[in-house]
Amino acid sequence: MTEKSLSVVDFARKINRERTDIYYLFKRKSIDTEFLIQISKVLSYDFIHEVYFPKSSYETSSKILIAIEVDWEEIEKLNLPKDFICLVKPEK
Repeated sequence: MTEKSLSVVDFARKINRERTDIYYLFKRKSIDTEFLIQISKVLSYDFIHEVYFPKSSYETSSKILIAIEVDWEEIEKLNLPKDFICLVKPEK
């Protein structure tokens, strides 16, 4: 809120809440996901990504995980090593 120069009253108005709700929000230990998304939009900040993908979890590792959905025929066309293909080949 401070970075966006929003007062508590302005912020509350933008998320359709009462000023007292905002003060209660600051004291809470958890928050509803939909409410967090609404706050993220108003503040133009991705709180969801920060909560589920905190920096410390990927800064300390030299590896990353990438998930790509492809058809089996596409995998066969990639000319991957046979050992790898055996690992990912779906069972019939």
